[in-house]
Amino acid sequence: MPMPKKFAVAKRKAEREEKKQKLLTEKAEREAAEAAGIKLPKKPRANKFAYPTPDPLPPPEPLTVAQAMDATRSWNAANVIANKFSVGTLTTTIHSDRAQVFQKMNPLAEEKGSLYPQSAYFGKDPNLQEDRFVQREVKLLNNISFEEDKDWEEVKNLKRMPRTILDEENLRECLSEETLRLNLENHYWIKNNVIEKIGRMAPNIIVLSLRRMKFITNPVFAQVFKFMRSLQRIDLTDC
Repeated sequence: MPMPKKFAVAKRKAEREEKKQKLLTEKAEREAAEAAGIKLPKKPRANKFAYPTPDPLPPPEPLTVAQAMDATRSWNAANVIANKFSVGTLTTTIHSDRAQVFQKMNPLAEEKGSLYPQSAYFGKDPNLQEDRFVQREVKLLNNISFEEDKDWEEVKNLKRMPRTILDEENLRECLSEETLRLNLENHYWIKNNVIEKIGRMAPNIIVLSLRRMKFITNPVFAQVFKFMRSLQRIDLTDC
């Protein structure tokens, strides 16, 4: 609650009187000292236009590359350094380190991204396989077939987009049993013959969004939900 006007005026008046009494007291002391023959130094005048002298900065401490990158103040500079640092990491290191660097460079993707966990963008972890040195894949009768989805190379070049944009090409690599969330809102470029295989590729999905996917038919919906065992929340708005 603001102070009433009359009390504010009285307060300012009391402050002026106190300042005036202080100046009179200092003047009387100075005159008494001069009468006794004591020379007092003149009071220095404060220059309101003078720039204050800043204190010297402490000497910088030696930092490693990782510490310098973490302490970078500029958002653009931090991203440039992180991109340079990630070039060697995302191409030559193990699956877990690549996923860790990717999560650090995309902190909002965990909440707003189309896939969760973010390690799904790099496919399955080879360390979770029975023998991570065996790279040969043996075709089985119940394997998901994508032979009818092949396109010309010119069409594939048009479809190729960044890794975080899901399309028919990288969706096959990203989806696995570890995928818990999938958001395909308005992903109109993904065909029905790929969508109907989502339940088989990622049966442990908990949250699924097919919002604004108007071209999906009822048989496709039946194939999607047939194999999902852990589905808890789904968004079919405007389908």
